[in-house]
Amino acid sequence: MGRRTALTSAASLMLAALVAVSAPSSAGADVAPIKVLIVGDSISQGSSGDWTWRYRLAAHLDGAGVAVDFVGPRQDLFDNVAQQFGASDYLDPSFDLDHAARWGMRLDTLDIPISTLVSTYQPDVVVEMLGDNDLSAGQSASQVADSLDGFVAEARSVDPSLEFVLTHDPRHLLQPEVPDFNAAIDSLAAQLDSPESPVVVAEAAAGFDDYTDTWDGAHPNARGELKIAAAIADALSELGIGPPAARPLPEVPLGPRVAPVLSGTATADGADLEWVRSPGSATSEVWARDLTAATDWQRLAGDVTGTTYQATGFAASHVLEFQTRPRKGFLIAQTDAWSNVLQVEVLGPTPEPEPGPTNVLLVGDSGTIGSTGDSTWRARLWRHLAATAPGQVDFVGPHRDLYDVRTGTYGHHSYVRTDFDRDHAARWGLSLAYPEAPIGELVGRFEAQVVVEMLGINDLVAGGRPPATVAADLRGFVADARAADPEIDVVLGEVTQTWAGGVADYNALLHQVASDLNTPTARVVVAETADGFRRKRDTYDGSHANARGEVRISAAIGDALADIGLGSPATRPLPQVPVGPRTAVRLTGKVRRGRVLKLAWTASPGASAYRVLMRRPAVSKKWRRVEETARRRMTLRGLADAGRVQVVVLPRKGWNLAAFSVRSNRVRVRF
Repeated sequence: MGRRTALTSAASLMLAALVAVSAPSSAGADVAPIKVLIVGDSISQGSSGDWTWRYRLAAHLDGAGVAVDFVGPRQDLFDNVAQQFGASDYLDPSFDLDHAARWGMRLDTLDIPISTLVSTYQPDVVVEMLGDNDLSAGQSASQVADSLDGFVAEARSVDPSLEFVLTHDPRHLLQPEVPDFNAAIDSLAAQLDSPESPVVVAEAAAGFDDYTDTWDGAHPNARGELKIAAAIADALSELGIGPPAARPLPEVPLGPRVAPVLSGTATADGADLEWVRSPGSATSEVWARDLTAATDWQRLAGDVTGTTYQATGFAASHVLEFQTRPRKGFLIAQTDAWSNVLQVEVLGPTPEPEPGPTNVLLVGDSGTIGSTGDSTWRARLWRHLAATAPGQVDFVGPHRDLYDVRTGTYGHHSYVRTDFDRDHAARWGLSLAYPEAPIGELVGRFEAQVVVEMLGINDLVAGGRPPATVAADLRGFVADARAADPEIDVVLGEVTQTWAGGVADYNALLHQVASDLNTPTARVVVAETADGFRRKRDTYDGSHANARGEVRISAAIGDALADIGLGSPATRPLPQVPVGPRTAVRLTGKVRRGRVLKLAWTASPGASAYRVLMRRPAVSKKWRRVEETARRRMTLRGLADAGRVQVVVLPRKGWNLAAFSVRSNRVRVRF
């Protein structure tokens, strides 16, 4: 056996440990962790919504009390839906994610030479699972085996005492060259094995079925992950690292494991459905039943690739139930991972048309669109109008989304609440000088009757344009809107960032523009959004409104709309609202080696940082700040004598920390 050995425990621990990460063990607390470098392709990297065999191997070794440190340059999954790298949606991310595997990687063209990986990460053991893509590229089994021989030699050139696990290709049914390649692996391992640098084989193909153990004929499902992890656990046990896997392996659920969230609205003959995709689920089935007609569940559509569906052909006033069932490859989710059941009553006969609501077009920049995790002043204005002018207002525009500052992308819908009319015509960085679309075109396209304009700051600051020039552009904006509809009403919003250069002068000119252009049939009024607006109190970053600022802007625009007959003025004093993120994270923690606590948590939409708080109840009831980080994982060390410890996480957006009521769940551990 090689120079490295590890503590082992009873093989009976394997049954529970392979299914889910068990409570951490303090065994081996004084033993340096064994560094394991996993080098592989898509089978080892895994894809969105997977546990991965790496997770199950880590669970097995942790349950056996073996201190192991996975090493490598990556932590990601492959997003099989978007077809891109960098995904992080593991079913359970609370294990050592480090690896050196990449979807599509070949033995003869590694992303990083194995000598560099060994030199950089200094592993004790290399677990290799490559070659399938080389065979698919047309190489023979012997050619790929030669590449594997060179792989081992190059690794040994850096560390002659490395230990190796060479893993069989499990796809022995669909890849014709695999049986010969696996036989070549056995011969090569026997030839290369030595007391100083042992080489063992993980028989991952034994009992592996390309159909029942994968989700697409190539990549392992949960059952296949277990089989691969068990084979590698057996091989590691030959090196003195942990026990072999216990047989029989446990039964585990297959298919997507995260239930989609289904929502929808009734239509004249059915419903418009929308759902949040289950990670890794490229397609969905849509099912329905008619409660009024007492029908059974029927599949309306299979293999829907998007996340929306229009259900049609149902009778008016019938009560329907809908459900979506996610699919990954050829595996449909089991019943506990189907979506919620949505009940909808089909709309009745169309009544005689009544005077419709007033179409209000909101045109603005980043302050109007808002960013992920915001409520937005648009939502607050909508609720004010719904209460004071119910049914009288319809927001219109080409967009419904938020902007995500972290990724610099549009198309996000993580509002604090989505139950409002989200239509708008705002874009991050928009200006009067450089609109997304001409205002006349938008007025005509959406039949707007009122335009609320909230622009100017980007012209003044980013564009460096004089206030008088921007005010002239504002006059042109009103003129272009009137060219499309001579009787359109316009609300001009003041620029709230009064601390920025040129803003005070521009706001004064804005009032003059409104006074000059206002007429009885085409009114132009001012929303005094800058009145009382304060940088530190009402923004989260010195520019963009926090919840307090949203309330203030909404109230000013509500007052202006009341001036033209829509709703009532806002009630004063304005309500007090909490600032900072409003979505708590989900926190998980795991003790390593009896003195280290590894934490991981989900994202809070829009959060730019996270504050970790800890307390020791036996010492003090007060929460103590440990650290603040932009990452979503942290390792707390030096806790061996801490006793009972509780940890929570608070998200932060800009300089606004979430209220303590938005803290995560508590992780409670005892050292």
